[in-house]
Amino acid sequence: MIGDNGLKDADSRKVMVNTHDSPEREEMAELRRQRDLYEGLLAAQSEPGSGTVVVEGQRVRYADASFCDMSGYPREELEAMPSLAHVLREDEPGMGEEGRWRPADGAAESRYETALRRKDGRSVAVEVAIKTIIEDGPSRSVLVVRDVSSRKAAQEQVRFQARLLDAVEQAVVATDMRGEVTYWNRAAERLYGWSSEETLGGNLRRFLVSDDLRDRADEIMAEVKAGRTWSGEFVARRKDGTSLPVTVTDTPAYDEGGGPVGVIGISTDLT
Repeated sequence: MIGDNGLKDADSRKVMVNTHDSPEREEMAELRRQRDLYEGLLAAQSEPGSGTVVVEGQRVRYADASFCDMSGYPREELEAMPSLAHVLREDEPGMGEEGRWRPADGAAESRYETALRRKDGRSVAVEVAIKTIIEDGPSRSVLVVRDVSSRKAAQEQVRFQARLLDAVEQAVVATDMRGEVTYWNRAAERLYGWSSEETLGGNLRRFLVSDDLRDRADEIMAEVKAGRTWSGEFVARRKDGTSLPVTVTDTPAYDEGGGPVGVIGISTDLT
C-alpha cells in the first residue's frame, strides 16, 4: 500500500536534525572569533622586524608567526605556558603588579629592553612595547617585541673602540665635515684643557685655532675635504689661552657608501 506521501509506509524513515551547536562547537567558534580578532589587532600593531603577542594576565593568548620564529616556540607551546615570563624576563621597569604585562599607570604604552630566552637556550636582546586592549571581559595587552641584538652589538663595539682611544697617549679628535666636534678623547682633554662635554657639538676652531691661524686651518681642511691626509706641525691654542706646538695628522673619514663624513685628527705635544 502506498500512502499519500508517495512512500511505502513500511519503508518510511524519520530523520531528526539537531540544529543546535554543541558546547564544544560553540567553544571552537569563539576561539576562531578571538583568533580573527587577535590577527587583526596584531597586524595593526606590528612593526618591521618585530613579533607580537596578546597577553591576558601572565598567559599568552595568541602569538603571531614572527614572535614564534623569534622565540623558537610554536604557538601551541607558548599558549600552554603558565606565564610569558618563561620566555621574557619580567624583572624590568614597566611590569605591572603581580607581574602582569601592561603599560605603567596613565601611559598609552610602556617600552623597556630585556632578554628573550629562546627555546634553544640562546638569549636575545629585545625591546618590548606594551599596549593595552580594552575589551569586554578581562584586560588584555598587546606586546610588540623587537630584536635589538644587532644594535646592541654595534653600540658595544663603539664603546669598546672609544675605550681603546681613551687609553692611547695621543690626542684624538673627530669632527664632521662642518668642523663640529663628534669625539674628544681623554688625552685631548689633558693636552688642550677642554673637557669632552665642553667640546662636543661645538666647532673645533673655537677651541683650538687662534685668529691669526684661521687661514692656515682653512687650507688644512681643504686638503682633507679633497680626500687627502694632511700631516704637519700646527700651533694650537689651549683653554687657558696659551699656545702649544703640536704635530697633527688629519685623515678623512668615510661612510659605508664611500662618502666623506668627517675628519679624524691625531696630535702630539711637541714640547
